[in-house]
Amino acid sequence: MKASLFSLLAAAALFTSSASFAAEGPYGHRYDDRNSKDFNYGYVRNHRVTAQERARWEAQQREAQLQLREAKLREAQQRAQWEAAHRNRR
Repeated sequence: MKASLFSLLAAAALFTSSASFAAEGPYGHRYDDRNSKDFNYGYVRNHRVTAQERARWEAQQREAQLQLREAKLREAQQRAQWEAAHRNRR
């Protein structure tokens, strides 16, 4: 009796806590989607975005894309070096 009650409580606890760890739904980043009608450069919908805020957001996005591109290039170069070093070991 105690074991079944404990397992039932444990299952309920896991079930209720799993939603907090689950990935966000498709509508979670509605204000961050550039193609959305609600897009407002990361601000809430009723905030009037100034040209300076827009420029800052655009610069941050360019910098993030540049860093991502550089990281992918470094990874490709390291992979090529590793493959060249280990090519003749068979």
